[in-house]
Amino acid sequence: LIPFPIILMVSNLFYEAKEDNLAIGTGVIFVLISLYVQALWNSPRLAEHTTIFAYWSTVTLLMSQHGIIGTPMLWMLAIPPIAILISGRRAGIFWGLVCLATIFTYYALFNFDIITNVSPTARAAALEYGDRAFEIFAFEGALILSILTGSTLVFRTAQIRAEQKLQDTVHSLKNEVHTRSLAEEEARLSEHDKSAFLAAMSHELRTPLNGVIGASRLLDDAKTESEKKEYTDVIVQSSETLLELINNVMDLSSL
Repeated sequence: LIPFPIILMVSNLFYEAKEDNLAIGTGVIFVLISLYVQALWNSPRLAEHTTIFAYWSTVTLLMSQHGIIGTPMLWMLAIPPIAILISGRRAGIFWGLVCLATIFTYYALFNFDIITNVSPTARAAALEYGDRAFEIFAFEGALILSILTGSTLVFRTAQIRAEQKLQDTVHSLKNEVHTRSLAEEEARLSEHDKSAFLAAMSHELRTPLNGVIGASRLLDDAKTESEKKEYTDVIVQSSETLLELINNVMDLSSL
């Protein structure tokens, strides 16, 4: 907001409206104070409303000099949209009601000649538009203010819904990634267990099978009955061990 009043103050020097610069400069100082408050106390809500109040009070002070026919009322129309974008929808509605009350209060003050010390430009404009000039500008200003506020509320609501939808999508993707990571870890552990099981079973099956093969070869070369009986016992024992291992494997497979 700060660059715009500075530009306005410079332009006032060329259009012979120097008396407005005091009010505008005061508003700029209030905005700078609000930034300092936010930085010092970490209170963004206070800084937001201080900024909006500085804007409103500056425009209100200028309206007391120029009336509701002059350009200061046009600056009033931007307050609720700015409040919505800076501080949220509730703040925008609040300041919209404040601005409407300000417009109609000044309408009553000027219409009933309670305030008469307006600028020559505002007085000339009032004479040009007739007796109902203040009424026309008050109601049309209120209408434009309502349109701007409503449009900004719709925009901000759609923006919040889009942000919420995006957050939900990101949260869903995070959950999906987490689920996939768990599934991959589970698959990796399962594969590791499977490899370990196969390695163990391969070793356990080969041991008695080697006993059967080796004892069979020795039995073929045996010459005495005692040797044959010893090798036969080895073959039988190894075969029984091998059969037990195969039965265990089948049981595990069925499970």
